[in-house]
Amino acid sequence: MAISLLGLLFTFLICMVLCIYIVWKLVQKFKIESEEKHNHFTKRKLSCEEKEAIKAKEQERLGRMRPILSIVEERIKGKCNENSRVKMHELENIFEDNDDDELKFNAEILYRVLDYNLDGNLSFTEINEVLDLNPGQIQSFVTSMNEAAGYFQERKYVDRDTFIEHFLDTLEYSTNFGVSPEEAATLFDELLIESGSNQNVGLSQSFFHRSGKLEIFLDDKQIHLVLDGFRNKREEAGQKFKRAQRMPITREEFIEWYPSTLEAAMMGGSEPTCRRESFKMQPLGIDLTFEDLSLEIPLAGGRSFNVVDHVSGRLKARTMTALMGGSGAGKTSLLNALCGRAYYGEVTGCIKINGIEASMDHNKSLMGFVPQDDIVYAELTVRENFIMSGRFRLPPSTSYSDIEALAEATMADLGLSRVADSIVGDVSTRGVSGGEKKRVNIGLELMANPHILFLDEPTSGLDSSSADLVMKSLKNLVVEKDVTICTIIHQPRKSIFDLIDSLVLLGVGGKMVYHGPCDEAKDFFVRKGYVLPNGVSVADWLIDISSGSLDRKEDVKKAHRGSHRKLEVAKTNREFLYSHWISHYEKLDEKERLKYLPPHPTEIPEAKVMPSFFRQFSIQLGRCFLVAYRNSFTKVLDTGMIMFAAFVVSIGDTVELATDNNPNIPFDTFYSIDLTRMGEKLPEFFKYSLNSYRSLSEYAMKMGVVLSVLIGLTATKILTSKRIEFFREAESGYNLNAYFLAVNIMSTIEQGLQVVIAACVGLWLKNTTTSIENYLLNYLMLSWHCVSWALLLPLIIPRQNVVLVTGLFMSLFGLLFSGVLSPVEYEDLYASAETEIFSAFVSSPRFFIETMIVSEYQCLPAQSG
Repeated sequence: MAISLLGLLFTFLICMVLCIYIVWKLVQKFKIESEEKHNHFTKRKLSCEEKEAIKAKEQERLGRMRPILSIVEERIKGKCNENSRVKMHELENIFEDNDDDELKFNAEILYRVLDYNLDGNLSFTEINEVLDLNPGQIQSFVTSMNEAAGYFQERKYVDRDTFIEHFLDTLEYSTNFGVSPEEAATLFDELLIESGSNQNVGLSQSFFHRSGKLEIFLDDKQIHLVLDGFRNKREEAGQKFKRAQRMPITREEFIEWYPSTLEAAMMGGSEPTCRRESFKMQPLGIDLTFEDLSLEIPLAGGRSFNVVDHVSGRLKARTMTALMGGSGAGKTSLLNALCGRAYYGEVTGCIKINGIEASMDHNKSLMGFVPQDDIVYAELTVRENFIMSGRFRLPPSTSYSDIEALAEATMADLGLSRVADSIVGDVSTRGVSGGEKKRVNIGLELMANPHILFLDEPTSGLDSSSADLVMKSLKNLVVEKDVTICTIIHQPRKSIFDLIDSLVLLGVGGKMVYHGPCDEAKDFFVRKGYVLPNGVSVADWLIDISSGSLDRKEDVKKAHRGSHRKLEVAKTNREFLYSHWISHYEKLDEKERLKYLPPHPTEIPEAKVMPSFFRQFSIQLGRCFLVAYRNSFTKVLDTGMIMFAAFVVSIGDTVELATDNNPNIPFDTFYSIDLTRMGEKLPEFFKYSLNSYRSLSEYAMKMGVVLSVLIGLTATKILTSKRIEFFREAESGYNLNAYFLAVNIMSTIEQGLQVVIAACVGLWLKNTTTSIENYLLNYLMLSWHCVSWALLLPLIIPRQNVVLVTGLFMSLFGLLFSGVLSPVEYEDLYASAETEIFSAFVSSPRFFIETMIVSEYQCLPAQSG
């Protein structure tokens, strides 16, 4: 097995190409990051020219809206004649047209004109006197203004500040009602220019969600409804659903269908008819009641502790219930006990689903659980994550087109359509924002069409704006999809607190402090002597009360300044709260108590049928290949390291031939009867064999042990990197055998290719006398043995210790039981059947080394004296 010069040159060229590729990828990554940082800082600089451009754009907008404002102005003049509070000359200040042709609009004076009853708010009727919209349009107009101001609950009026700030913007958006064909054609041309597409091709449907033009007056859900309208029109025209869903929108289709689909979308639309029957009716939320529920945690010494202590309550169907309380109040423990995930303790008490005693642990397909951490596949796009979740958790009869339609609707509901084709990303890969990733985390559960959704602090780690978007999306699920929601909320702001229907307030030790309508919680504690100071959030006030840090009739601000309260005082306050709730509950009349009792028993929805083992296996295998493709750069680096190791091992010492050393044996030695003398010279006759064995065994041992360690460490990453995702999917009812089989096959293929490349390096540098097929098969068998251990160790070893344990296991047992080195050599291995079997299992290089030595010697030509 001498070194081949051609093999050495070829290996050098491969290494050079690999290094150039790695450097090129790193340079490209650096350039992209530099451009992103440059663009980020550039956007933060608002130059004078940009300010002028913004001002010019505003003037252009007012000029474009001048015809509409003129109509409003004429109607106001008629209104002014009936209203003595506003003089005619004040109308000139509403719409100003200066000598320098600068247009201005004063919404405050317009508000004064319209508020003729002086109640401080504008009703539908008052606003519609200048807009003349139909009832649905004026309702949408007022809702848009309120939502722009942050009021997400339905209001039938607009306050002064909201009107002044958002009237003009909303009026501009509302001009899209009753779009004429000419306006639709103009909009299509503008969108075409923005997209850079060819008019003959049309506009791709994915572009609609990325368009900055449409983003001005349509949200994700409305754009989704517009596209659904286009698809419905195509289906009515006889096109198949898949073609209708993916074909670009032509100019003729846009002009003809856009006005009607836009009006339907702005009015809220209806459930898209392009979905199949399985999605036309969303699952109704289920009712969950719990009575005398406790969670007992075992402690050392045979003791135990209740983290949830005999609480009772009800999660009414199609409502959002919030679990609140201070640290140590048992919020997460109660949530886990309700959804059947409290494996770490003993749950006692009674849980009823729709009035029937049952457990959510045995009805997993009816619920969704969103963990606090954002556990998603970072390598996949938002759309791919949703579709994968739907394929795993929806019934087998659900077609791929239906799953795609549900994914589109879910992304629209959560405001994710604009990032549908973006990689989710993680700490090492740039992806979507934190708020968007949190909504992806929620969307994975919504793809199962759950009846009830449990969430563990969905707003943790988010800024106030992102938290508002998340909670508004959840509220929409309750209102529009009839999903029952139970979520843990920590210090919500007022706008979030107002979205909650029911509140469960827990004290330290998991005891009930209050349970009932959220808007009645304040009055409940005020009647008991607690005072809410001005400027203090109700949610923060309630948490302070539940923790016992506030006395009755005491200012919360003084309590926060710390009057050196003792723990006994806080404990006394909490005991009062616990006993008071019990007495309050016992004193409820029959009508009030019905709110907490289970409803009349109704049938529990049937459990969904999960896809078969083979279908889940095929989906898992496809996802493994996709993730590996997205991590191709990392795979190339791993392969490069394995190639380099094989290269270093293969350039060792060459075999010393017998002709290289003349033994100078006297001729009389050959017929001498002195056996001692003959024994001294005998090794010289077999010098080639001895040298060859020593060199070959050392080479095989080095290559076997090095490859075992590297292949083993590389193979463990496929499980350790997705360990958390694996546990989440296991809790959701995924088939674990299908997952492990897919991972096994993927890892076997991946590490098999890597070891074949390493074998080629050794083949070119160390010529072999055996056949190439046998040579490569020996390497493949080595990799398969390593992969089997690499997939077993992460299942029984903690994640943080897997690398150390795997490296130690592969190197230690690979050397000790290889048969080449003492204390266990080949004679010892074959002398004991137990040692032989044990070494075969634990030592990956064991048969690799022996096979290489035996194959080389069996193929040597016969030698004779």
